[in-house]
Amino acid sequence: MGKPNEIYTKLSKLRPKALTKFEHHHTTGKELFRRNCDAIIHTLDQKEADYKKHMEDTAKHAEQCIERAVVSALRAKLSRHEILASKSSLVLNRTNKFYHSVMGRIARDVRLGVTVTEEDLISMLPPELVGHLQEAIAGFNTDGILDPVLEEVERRGD
Repeated sequence: MGKPNEIYTKLSKLRPKALTKFEHHHTTGKELFRRNCDAIIHTLDQKEADYKKHMEDTAKHAEQCIERAVVSALRAKLSRHEILASKSSLVLNRTNKFYHSVMGRIARDVRLGVTVTEEDLISMLPPELVGHLQEAIAGFNTDGILDPVLEEVERRGD
């Protein structure tokens, strides 16, 4: 059996009342993100139906009125972008739900005297989130993202 992880060690030093408060905070957070996920899934269903409708309108208007077809195509494109944004939001909400779930579980384990190792935590990670988490972490790297804009401002300022 491996050594306890850092979070477990810190939580095991908390007073029982503080540990209960910590667990309650994460239980509440998990429930909040579960509701958010449900709402996003409902919204996604609506947006996908809108996208399908706009695509059908585009095909229908393509032969009759090109202007209407273009408008429908642009609406479809906007719907598609909204779908992609909602899917990204859903991944973040599921990740947060998972985080709160794990923290609540660790708090319960501490209270019950069950030791949690790093390997135990890694095994809790749902396989479908691994790739998304890696992409999200890579996406947080914003080094140099504004360099072209700064160069343009400096060039115009001279």
